[in-house]
Amino acid sequence: MELTEMLRRLTELAGISKDNAKIAQTIQPLLPPGTHPIQLDPLGNLLADITPHTEGKPYLLLHAPLAQAEMVVTYIDAAGFIHPAASGSIDSRVLLAQEVTIHGKRPVSGLIATRPPHLEQEADRKQVPPIENLLIDIGMTKREAETVIAPGDPITINGEWLQLANHRVSAPCLNSHAGVAVLLRTLALLQGKNDRCGLGILFSIQKQLHARGAVTGSFTMNPDLAICIDTGCGRTAGIEAHRAGELGKGSMIGISPVLSRQISSQLQKIAEENHIPYQLDVKGGLTATAADVIGTSRNGVQTGLLSVPLLYMHTPVETIDLLDVENTAKLLAAWICSL
Repeated sequence: MELTEMLRRLTELAGISKDNAKIAQTIQPLLPPGTHPIQLDPLGNLLADITPHTEGKPYLLLHAPLAQAEMVVTYIDAAGFIHPAASGSIDSRVLLAQEVTIHGKRPVSGLIATRPPHLEQEADRKQVPPIENLLIDIGMTKREAETVIAPGDPITINGEWLQLANHRVSAPCLNSHAGVAVLLRTLALLQGKNDRCGLGILFSIQKQLHARGAVTGSFTMNPDLAICIDTGCGRTAGIEAHRAGELGKGSMIGISPVLSRQISSQLQKIAEENHIPYQLDVKGGLTATAADVIGTSRNGVQTGLLSVPLLYMHTPVETIDLLDVENTAKLLAAWICSL
């Protein structure tokens, strides 16, 4: 399947853990022939063996997160308004007047309500209200709402797929589904070429909650090596050049004390030998990705990190360059073939 269409289909999925069975059904046909069926573990991760463990060869785990930043229902007040709370990182600056979907017994549309300007003090209008102070109007009474919505139901911000100029696309959930697209594209590039290692994939949930899915999923897969695919902060106005990646300039190769320096160096060498554009993403400590926990799974896993530069993270208009997705997949496939 063509990369743009594959990514568009992925972003149409809600990206919430309760829908992971549907996501598995979407991903399974995109995997190489002969791949074991995707397994849904008790936590909600998706796991699959592409090439089984083979004695004398390393087993490599490829990981990408599978969840978008979301909110949850805390309670329904007497007037029927929904009161949300954040579940992980979400940019509260973009929430006012947004359209949302509450994933209850059935999807329920709502609007994040704001107070009329004449009821607010001037100082209040200059402040970004915390998520806990927002209300969601679904047009129902409390009794009606309680028939379809319950505390703990996930809430996602609505958004749409938008094709921009210069290979750029914008959509909700690119923060996770860009990584899924990279891995699916990598597997397509590897067909008939990988005889160097056993290979498994892990699409983990709860990235925003201390990467809990990556903790349990990597323990189950028990790899010798791992490469995590994520997104990195893209360069926009006001961000220092060395703190962000530039869209269209290639994958961001992670360098950090928690990552394998050997793998990071190998990725740079392979990129240069194959004329694949890349950037460096240097961190002085943790990477804030699943690599932080996969590296300490069981007795330790040599782990590398590749990130796709992304603009407007944790908003409904996350933006990437499709060339970065393609070049990240090319780099990862070339590195695997070099093992």
